[in-house]
Amino acid sequence: MYRRQENTTGSQMKKPVVPQNDNRQRSPPGVPICPGCRKPMVFKVKRPLPHTELAEVIYRCETCDVETRRMVKDL
Repeated sequence: MYRRQENTTGSQMKKPVVPQNDNRQRSPPGVPICPGCRKPMVFKVKRPLPHTELAEVIYRCETCDVETRRMVKDL
């Protein structure tokens, strides 16, 4: 799906056509994406850190079992 477009020098360039209705599934903001399989990770556990306003949140990929940790402000 490329359209040909002529530039000022007369040579032709290919420009990608972007579909109007992009129906790809996207993860909600703030949910990490697995670096291996590119799927949204699921929440596993939240641990408050003592003497701070922070908490450690652990997410896990259900497909390849990879974990990632995030430091967040504990509300």
